[in-house]
Amino acid sequence: MKLRSQFVSNSSSTNYVVYLPNDFNIRRYYDEKKFMKIIEREYIEKPSYEGFCEAFDELVSRKLMVEYYDDKYFFVIVDIFKEMGCLIRECDSSSGGDSVIMTVNEEDILEAADNIEKFLIKT
Repeated sequence: MKLRSQFVSNSSSTNYVVYLPNDFNIRRYYDEKKFMKIIEREYIEKPSYEGFCEAFDELVSRKLMVEYYDDKYFFVIVDIFKEMGCLIRECDSSSGGDSVIMTVNEEDILEAADNIEKFLIKT
């Protein structure tokens, strides 16, 4: 697997690590009008705003979304993360499989920092 800090294209599957604040609410930043502008530019199948919000809420609650879950919302959500600038990493997997979005928040980052600090103290 190759790890890149810039956008990846033409891959068989790509995994995305995204930062989201704990209290993030997509409806606050993307109303239906703004959402429609995003999907008008490149999506043949037009997903509904309500379906998009439900898929996004599911991602936030599970902290994970797999491409097969709902293809028509998966890449809309990826594009929105790219536009927002909260995409941390894209990992291109040449072995194929389904693409995945995984979110991290402040608590995840603080826990990882705490674990590293404890490890360094031990060594």
